[in-house]
Amino acid sequence: MNLAETQIKEVLEGIKNNKKGYFADHGFATVLSFFINKILYGRVRKTNKFYTNEKCKSCGQCERICPSQAIKIKEKSPIWVEKKCSHCTACINRCPSQAIEYGNSTKKRKRYLNPYVKFDD
Repeated sequence: MNLAETQIKEVLEGIKNNKKGYFADHGFATVLSFFINKILYGRVRKTNKFYTNEKCKSCGQCERICPSQAIKIKEKSPIWVEKKCSHCTACINRCPSQAIEYGNSTKKRKRYLNPYVKFDD
């Protein structure tokens, strides 16, 4: 078993056992991680680039699948709530019509569905 597989096994065990705590390494990496996540990422994270194209069927899948509950359907279109959105791209990848885009960066790109993750669609 390689290092990644070992770490994944440890994480899964922690989840199964509902283990709580602070798991980041202490030191410079923790400070750097805090800076990047809380300060830098928070300032550049924008939801105004998310949009739906003409393929959108207003099915609501994006709203149901969003792990942050950052999408609300209003007037038959998804609206992204900036303070909640983590940019995980679940909405883009799980849209059955491939109607969700993020600026020009997702145009002509394939969508990815992890074969090991199951959803109640």
